[in-house]
Amino acid sequence: MLRSGSERKSKPRFNKQTMTVDPFLVFTSGVQALRRRAEGLSWGLGGALGVAADPYPHQVGTVERILKEARIRHLIADEVGLGKTVQALMIINALRWQNPKHKTVIVAPERLVGQWQTEAWTRGHVRAAVVGSEEVERGEDPAVLLVRPRDIQENPGILDPSNRHLLIVDEPQSIQLEVMEAIARSCSGLRTSSPVRFRQVLVLSATPRLSDPRWRSIIFEMIEPERTGISQFQSREISDYLAELEAEALSRLQETPSELRLAEQNAIYSTSSINRHISRQSRRDWSQYLPTRTNEIITFEPAQAEIKRLELIDEIISNSPSRRDISAAPWIQVRAMLRSRRSARAAMDQLGGQSPDDKVSAARRLASDDPVDTRFEALLDLLSTDWSRRPDERFIIVAGDAPTIDMLNVAIPRYIEELREDGSIAVLKRPPSATDETAIDIQYMHEAITPFIDGAARLLIIGDWVQAGLNLHHTSRNIIFYSLPWDPVVVDQLIGRIDRLRRGGLRRGDAGKFAGEVRIWRLIMRGAPEERVSKLFDAVRLFQRPLPQLSEHDAQRLADSIENAARGEIADAALKELELMSAAWDEEGLQSQLSDYDPSTSENIVALVDRKMSSNAIEPSIVSEECVKTVTLKAEIANEGWLRILGKGNIYQISNRHDREDPDLAFKTLWYAHGNPGQPIPLSEIDTRNWMTDHAVFLAKRRALSVPPRAKVITDDGEEHGRLLRFFDHGESIHDELVQGFHRLCHDTYGKDADNPEFRAIIANGHHLEPYASKAILLSVGYADASVKVEEQGVPAELLRLVDDERTTAQRARLEGDLSEYIDGIHSDQRWLNAMLPPSLILRASVLEGSIWQPVPDANVADFFKPLGRDGRFSPAPRSVPQSRALVSPSLIHSGKVAHEQSIASELPALLKASFSQFKSGLEARVKLIDFEYRDLVELRKFQWESRRSDTVGEAQREMFKGQVLGLERRLEAARLMRKSRREQLLQRATAAIKRRPQELWHLNIRFVVQT
Repeated sequence: MLRSGSERKSKPRFNKQTMTVDPFLVFTSGVQALRRRAEGLSWGLGGALGVAADPYPHQVGTVERILKEARIRHLIADEVGLGKTVQALMIINALRWQNPKHKTVIVAPERLVGQWQTEAWTRGHVRAAVVGSEEVERGEDPAVLLVRPRDIQENPGILDPSNRHLLIVDEPQSIQLEVMEAIARSCSGLRTSSPVRFRQVLVLSATPRLSDPRWRSIIFEMIEPERTGISQFQSREISDYLAELEAEALSRLQETPSELRLAEQNAIYSTSSINRHISRQSRRDWSQYLPTRTNEIITFEPAQAEIKRLELIDEIISNSPSRRDISAAPWIQVRAMLRSRRSARAAMDQLGGQSPDDKVSAARRLASDDPVDTRFEALLDLLSTDWSRRPDERFIIVAGDAPTIDMLNVAIPRYIEELREDGSIAVLKRPPSATDETAIDIQYMHEAITPFIDGAARLLIIGDWVQAGLNLHHTSRNIIFYSLPWDPVVVDQLIGRIDRLRRGGLRRGDAGKFAGEVRIWRLIMRGAPEERVSKLFDAVRLFQRPLPQLSEHDAQRLADSIENAARGEIADAALKELELMSAAWDEEGLQSQLSDYDPSTSENIVALVDRKMSSNAIEPSIVSEECVKTVTLKAEIANEGWLRILGKGNIYQISNRHDREDPDLAFKTLWYAHGNPGQPIPLSEIDTRNWMTDHAVFLAKRRALSVPPRAKVITDDGEEHGRLLRFFDHGESIHDELVQGFHRLCHDTYGKDADNPEFRAIIANGHHLEPYASKAILLSVGYADASVKVEEQGVPAELLRLVDDERTTAQRARLEGDLSEYIDGIHSDQRWLNAMLPPSLILRASVLEGSIWQPVPDANVADFFKPLGRDGRFSPAPRSVPQSRALVSPSLIHSGKVAHEQSIASELPALLKASFSQFKSGLEARVKLIDFEYRDLVELRKFQWESRRSDTVGEAQREMFKGQVLGLERRLEAARLMRKSRREQLLQRATAAIKRRPQELWHLNIRFVVQT
């Protein structure tokens, strides 16, 4: 039975007696480990920003908001290209950093699985396994499990909430409705016999279909399960119930006395808004980081044979009844007739009785006999003209269907000599065997586009079915709609393949520099239905900005207008009305009465990020004084300084290498120091046999990431498959084991109660500590943060008794599931405390003058903890040796330690004074939020208990019925107890955190000697 929260990795085993590494360098490495922990808990958002990606402001704001919430059940609905996947990886990284046993399951359309698997490792430090893969079949339990919709169809039990904490659903609008309904049940615990549900939920979608009542119900069942359940018991639509809660909250705020209104305002959005669990960031607010779109329409006149086809198209459309699915026949054939002659002939063969046979035959005969293809000629003119000015440009051509793709692949090289070489054109088609669910084989897709990504191909020809999951922004800035799709969502997604956040965009945007350009072309035949559809798309600015979330009314109106435009029934007045309608879209989404209290506005996010990203580096940060960059860049530079300590000090063997196949890709390697394998910190993923077979490879700077990021590199000849390339930051296992290992090693070796012998450190001439040579130095470190191990808190005895008293397996499982969610809530409260009360790392240094310890000036203290100088580049490294005899009496050392400890203890609470007022109001709001979360849970449990109790059952089911009613009664009691206990534990932790006592106190007694 579950009794506690997170479990931790087994501790590395140290042997201080056999440890041969330099004690001074070990001590300073331990202080660097404390610095890394402090950074992770402060501006690092609990480890979230350890992912290998630049942290854009909107991502930082959203991720911090979600991690600080009372629980994680959110929809990230940012517009296309704003990095939803990276935000999800940030959240996974933070949760795993807090609890190494945390496990995630990701449900994604098949075409996205490969992207998730790659990015999980290259950015998120975690290996993701797909259901059915060799790893899973062997019985391995990966930290991230990837599930395809067809896996759920074949085996609904594949979604097992009992073994996974977090469920992520990517692009739900691309998943079949019945599959999404099953997923929603596994998230809510409603309408299912499963005893448990997923404790944490993330939904990622730029177009979540919230205007559609069916999809809105599914999404809210996932992110608002209690309120969905309550609305179902009341036979109400979820949006109506949530609107009522907003109105009640506004009324309550107006009635609150002015002296208490601040706490109510701070809590009102997170407790009562319909959008409280929805994040929607738009490109409009973050345009400085994104490329600018340019649009060009190339209109061409149809040839005689094409005019006949247009006449046939008009007749087919006029004979087609209205309100038909525009993605079905005959509309499919109509669009195909506007593409290539080959597509036109195939479409007319399919028409059958849709039009008089003689007209179809005549049009088909002309399509065969007349070689003129004005659309193809327009494409050739476009490519030739642009390449004459910019010969290095590469283009993506949206061709529409397989016959047109084949035609272009064969015909273009006939007219453009540079494309006649093999591999100059990459082609991505839907395989004939593909189904709606398995849109394309993942391996096939990646193999097909590799020549384009690697730079060998100058053209990539794709169908209009290629949407989410194919990110090409690193490869091209040009997209040509050879065939214009008539679905605005498809157009939006296709443009989104290249119009995305790009490498270096954060630096350029912050510096006010141009973030690049995305160029979009449309080839439009004059007089064709596509011309009218194109004008309609311009009226709603589809090519100027991503398609926002639409209301149900606007979505239907747009669909009707597209059909009318295709029929030729769109007038200038109607286009003007569409322009006015789209002008209001920027402010739409789900409308909240509480939007004035939304904490995630761009203004609030900018203020938050400015505070975090421009804060001073945490000392001892090994960064030159000239470096005035963001804290993330400062941390990268400081980490390289730490790595130089480990390498130059012969603590580990660290070297710089280049990939054998791509010499431009540089990275670092790490193994144990010569003659000292497994010491001082044994690393679980690095064996001790020899460097050749066991070394790890990693990057330490985001600028060093290749585009797109590489998963493996070749470090030496003879490596057949390469080595996994890591990124040295929070969440990466080697980084974290070094941080934890040096922390524990220094705690045991230099802690408050440890026996600290005096050491001599031999330094070279010119070392920055040379002025202090031959003097006794006492170095001390104090560290404190707000964290408390969840397992130390335990589960309240009353809750455990409820579980122990339950006799049936199913009811016990339900109560244990409730306890798991309670412990996750305690984890959430801990993350909130860490964010509100940042950690403190305090350094002290004193010089013994006679019998008096004289404190070193504050401005110089950090220098004593930087053995290779302020920038970490001094050589050679200091070399420590034990002092042959003690030159400082134990009593003097003791008095110096006591003075440092008292100074550290007095400074710790003072560091929190600046944030105390904000923390106090935030704590009041937090308690209100917890009360509301459990108020909903208690109300739902009441409905469930009363509903079951009122059922009529036969005599044969009487005992089972009693057990179920009693089980629901216990779950109701558990909800009440959890509400009380969680609130009390939060207040207890907050009180302890405010008092702030040092969790670590380390001392080193050292004397620097200049080498002669």
